[in-house]
Amino acid sequence: AMNVQPYNPQDHLIHIAHWLKQWKMPLENLDMLPPTGLIIPGIAAVLVYETNSKTCIVECMICNKDRDKQVREEALDELVAVLLHMMKEKGFKYITSNSTNPKVVALAKKHGFIINEKPCFAFTRSL
Repeated sequence: AMNVQPYNPQDHLIHIAHWLKQWKMPLENLDMLPPTGLIIPGIAAVLVYETNSKTCIVECMICNKDRDKQVREEALDELVAVLLHMMKEKGFKYITSNSTNPKVVALAKKHGFIINEKPCFAFTRSL
């Protein structure tokens, strides 16, 4: 088993930012990321919003591009498995997410997510 740890923004956000940059993903709204999640240091992380309902939302699934592809895939697989257990233990009944990445969609299917194949637009604005 890999070294799965609770995500702590103070310690880990700098790594998340570096990994997002590696994959050429936007960095301007790092403060939008949830403070909750799991990380395998140096390899991958999965972040999740805890809502005031029975649903939690996976927001960020990211890995270190410098690591071997198989190591990254195994890490994300383990992180999702541990996250599902953790969020159920916290009392959540549903978990949802979205992605345009086919590998993330395949991982979600593997872990029992129901996939809505219709295109979906995301809306964000500053308040």
